[in-house]
Amino acid sequence: MCVNLTSCYSPERIILGGGFMEQACLFTHIHHKFLNLASGYLTQVSQGNIRSFIVPPKFAGRSGEVGSLRMAQVLCPSC
Repeated sequence: MCVNLTSCYSPERIILGGGFMEQACLFTHIHHKFLNLASGYLTQVSQGNIRSFIVPPKFAGRSGEVGSLRMAQVLCPSC
């Protein structure tokens, strides 16, 4: 999925979240598999920057709450 997304849309970053992705060891496997599947075709992603390209959410299990609060601040700054 990540290789296909990168091939089609050239994102700056891919954020993988959810309860299952809270296991940090999965990212090592995902990074390795991505590089193998990309086989050097996707030049914007390399061994040197893969760890900053496919990442966990910044706020881990609190993304929904933090996002909701931020949206409320933007939509209703005087509230």
